[in-house]
Amino acid sequence: SDRVTCMSLSPSGKYLASGQVTHLGFQADVIVWDMESLEIVHRLRLHKVRVEAVSFSCNDKWLASIGGEDDNSLVVWNLETGKAVCGSPAANDVCHTVKWARHNEFIIITAGKGSLRVWDFDLANRKVRPSDCNLGKLQRTINYVFVDDTDEFCYAGTASGDILKVNLRSRLFRHLGPKTRMSQGVVCIDMTPAGDLIAGGGD
Repeated sequence: SDRVTCMSLSPSGKYLASGQVTHLGFQADVIVWDMESLEIVHRLRLHKVRVEAVSFSCNDKWLASIGGEDDNSLVVWNLETGKAVCGSPAANDVCHTVKWARHNEFIIITAGKGSLRVWDFDLANRKVRPSDCNLGKLQRTINYVFVDDTDEFCYAGTASGDILKVNLRSRLFRHLGPKTRMSQGVVCIDMTPAGDLIAGGGD
């Protein structure tokens, strides 16, 4: 019933998650849809005012969601029960995006203003534990994160119009490009079968 702010399709194509924005003082919904029946499976409600981003784990078991500026928390949901497993403040400043690793259901990446974090999802203890990536002296607001097929590198698209390549295992910054920045920032990234990056700009 409210305006949709974000969407994500599960790796199997079975589910679609949509996040909403509502009025100040109210909780915003994450709605999980069954793509075959087109019916609502879960209506998940914890975030204040706005849901900024959603992402499914590689096996469709878990959903991660990020709240907007008034909330700024990371929540992991159990898609079988529709219940929250755990949560944590996502960052010291505004968080814009969340992604699961492609092949590891216990690794989550979040990014936003001045932050790129890799989280260990500890299911046994119902906790998420962050590790900040070392970006050196770079100060960027990250809009979008793409994880490669090997879970070795992530590519972070920035509001400045460039892309950061970061090693997810060492948490270290590796490369910055292109030389000519994209107008109005990078809003999406994908990779061709040949390994070339495709980036979409805000313009």
